Amino acid sequence: MADYSKAIELDPNNTKAYHGRGNSYGEKGDHDAAIADYTKFIELDPNNAEGFYNRGVSYQDKGDHDAAIADYTRAIEIDPNAAYTYYNRGIAYIYKGDYDAAIADHTKFIELVPNNAKGFYNRGVSYQDKGDHDAAIADYSKAIEIDPNYTKAYHGRGIAYRRIGNDDAADADTAMHRRLKAQSQ
Repeated sequence: MADYSKAIELDPNNTKAYHGRGNSYGEKGDHDAAIADYTKFIELDPNNAEGFYNRGVSYQDKGDHDAAIADYTRAIEIDPNAAYTYYNRGIAYIYKGDYDAAIADHTKFIELVPNNAKGFYNRGVSYQDKGDHDAAIADYSKAIEIDPNYTKAYHGRGIAYRRIGNDDAADADTAMHRRLKAQSQ
């Protein structure tokens, strides 16, 4: 971090240094300092999606989902193919309880990264929280198809099966979740 600070001291317009120091602050959990550096980075390079994305991550880590969504939205305006920006904005929407927006963002993420189990899992969470258990089961099943060891997907699918009254399938998924969880410890 000292190297980034020195680079900024030598050149106060060094966007890479602000970006790098912001990343370092974020990794240390100092989200306010990270946000300050990303903000300066954005002031110097307002059309760089990465600055908005990273500041959005810091806001989200702080629990400020509205600010995170605003930054992710700006990043998407700059780079509409930034898959993980949709992914993270979808998670922020889940936290806010805006499940339709979360589903839309995770659907876009899945279009851009079709073999990522987490996209299907998080869209499944959104469907489940919205009360569409059949759609949740389909997405959890796809996540499991992609990653047969995805414990959270078994857990989520088990809950969804229980909610629609399929206790046998729920019990099987609960048992698999426990088995995989025990193997990973």
